[in-house]
Amino acid sequence: MTNKFCGPFVLSHLAEIPIKDACAILRDITGKKAVKGVFSKDLIHALEKYEITASPILEGPRTLFWFSELVRCSSETFLVNITNHYVVVSGRWIYDNRHPAGVWSERHPDRRRRVVAAWSVRKKNEFESDKKDIQS
Repeated sequence: MTNKFCGPFVLSHLAEIPIKDACAILRDITGKKAVKGVFSKDLIHALEKYEITASPILEGPRTLFWFSELVRCSSETFLVNITNHYVVVSGRWIYDNRHPAGVWSERHPDRRRRVVAAWSVRKKNEFESDKKDIQS
């Protein structure tokens, strides 16, 4: 099942759940029948229900391509809001509802759009494994 809206796709991609379930959780959080637009706070709240933390890392006028080049060697995954659209950036790949299989950052059609905000996204159990590695 595909969805023409980016909010449910991003939640589905990050939480590894079906889009149908992502729409249901967003409906519960927003209280709206249709999931046509999602505020950042609602999307982050939905991620927390799946034990995924989103830490804000960037605000400000940079392009999506600039951001993807900045984080291309990182092993982390990022949720990025680019002027009324959400994408997931992982390495040099950008995922959104129009490109669910991912597109290289150099070829993504929105690479020149401005980044409004970005969050580093991690599952809570990844934090615990990092703590164990540090303590060892």
